[in-house]
Amino acid sequence: MISLSAHKYGNNIMHISLSLSLCFSVVWACSLNYYRPYKWKLFEIEIIYFLLFSYFSVFSFSLFFFFSFSFSLFFLFPFFFFFSFFFFFFFFSFFFFLFPFFLFSFFFSFFFSFFSSFSFLFSSFFSFFSSFFFFLSSFFFLLFSSSLIHFLHQTAPTFYQETLFTIPFSLSLSLISSLLINFFSSPFTITLFLSHPLFFSLDITYFFFFSLFSLSLPSLHLSLPVSLSLL
Repeated sequence: MISLSAHKYGNNIMHISLSLSLCFSVVWACSLNYYRPYKWKLFEIEIIYFLLFSYFSVFSFSLFFFFSFSFSLFFLFPFFFFFSFFFFFFFFSFFFFLFPFFLFSFFFSFFFSFFSSFSFLFSSFFSFFSSFFFFLSSFFFLLFSSSLIHFLHQTAPTFYQETLFTIPFSLSLSLISSLLINFFSSPFTITLFLSHPLFFSLDITYFFFFSLFSLSLPSLHLSLPVSLSLL
């Protein structure tokens, strides 16, 4: 009974962390995109907030996974507490392994933002390239973490397979929603829509749609493992 309650408590923490990270990313993106002067042409600001809520998403899931998985395992086998502790630091170290890629993209976009006064197309192209580079880095991180968790899922006891099964969905849905919001609110799309007043409403529609999409992901995260288990 204690182990079941601890398992349920750990899953609730993961769902709460998913909702908090997604809400944080939406609020942060809205505040920077719609409550700032549009005459600002600093593309590095977009990269800074993308760094913040992407890092917040990955770090919050690593941290909350560590606590939830450790507490649920500690009630049965204290040995698994050290296993989850090692697993948390593995994610944390790989998280900082991606830091040079993010740093390179940040300075890359920062350097080419100085050319915004000379060529709008030139600076927008490299800003779009930086966002695409972020997407590739996050994609490889998801691929590596999902393959590792799939291996642990095959070797874990039956009681913990459901917990291991939900972790890739938590990380994937959080990062994918952040990437979608960043892509459709990137400097390239925003400046392009702002240069044409007729498309300004289309830009708001895009951002509103993906904000609702990211906020609806926790319910998808709850229903998807249940639906797959019924197959």
